[in-house]
Amino acid sequence: MMVTDGCFLLEVMRTAAGWEVSDYADDDPVFSAHGLLYTVPYIRRDMIMIENQLPLLVLDKLVAVESGIQQNEDYINRLVHNFLSPTAWPPVTGVGLALHPLDILRRSLLFGPAPPDGEPPRHHLPPRRARPAYAFLNLMAFERLHAGAGNDVTAYVLFMDSIIDSARDAALLTARGVIQNAVGSDKAVARLFNGLSKDVVALDDAGGGDGELDAVRRAVSRYCRKPCHVWRANLVHTYFRSPWSLMSLAAAVFLLVLTVMQTVYTVLPFYQGGNN
Repeated sequence: MMVTDGCFLLEVMRTAAGWEVSDYADDDPVFSAHGLLYTVPYIRRDMIMIENQLPLLVLDKLVAVESGIQQNEDYINRLVHNFLSPTAWPPVTGVGLALHPLDILRRSLLFGPAPPDGEPPRHHLPPRRARPAYAFLNLMAFERLHAGAGNDVTAYVLFMDSIIDSARDAALLTARGVIQNAVGSDKAVARLFNGLSKDVVALDDAGGGDGELDAVRRAVSRYCRKPCHVWRANLVHTYFRSPWSLMSLAAAVFLLVLTVMQTVYTVLPFYQGGNN
């Protein structure tokens, strides 16, 4: 079954990339131009489902039998990477064969462009792009089920959930270039991250809260718990959310100052007269 699936994936990825001249019939349900246009998105989605993972070792062996060339790790990694995430960073080469397609997708999100020869790949923070919910769920499941895989995507999701509570938060982050909205409205982005963090074990409880983003998340939480920052936030949200609220606050302060001044000028002559 794995050999059959491997042959199918190799053919789909090569045909979708235009690497080979297609001699399939125009009405082929998968490999025709029409079939690839409407079928590839579903194949791509199924390839990153945690329960559908095909070991890339199978593809490596199939290519070796086909070409007679051993050690095709970089070729396999690049082929799967370009099919799953064609707009992401170029794949990092020289790091060995990935475990499966989901591992390739995670690598493409965590690592930047290939470094110069002789330098190790540099680790980057997780992606800023708000991807579909199923992608994050499968990446988080991969990190939970594979010892030593790390928790970078999980840390990213928990971090984004801690700073996004509403559509206003998502809109602000999008406007500042922190995230790139690819899922629809700002409300959909907020709903995405708020839903992803449900039933997720906190990194501190799992003994894995040692990543860069998790440290930032803890620092932000400590900052937000300080009373002075809570009071300032309440003041801003209550009185500075709209021009009318600001005008009302300014008018109230002005009236308070006038009242204090009137009281002072009323009481001052009494004390001055008493002293005389």
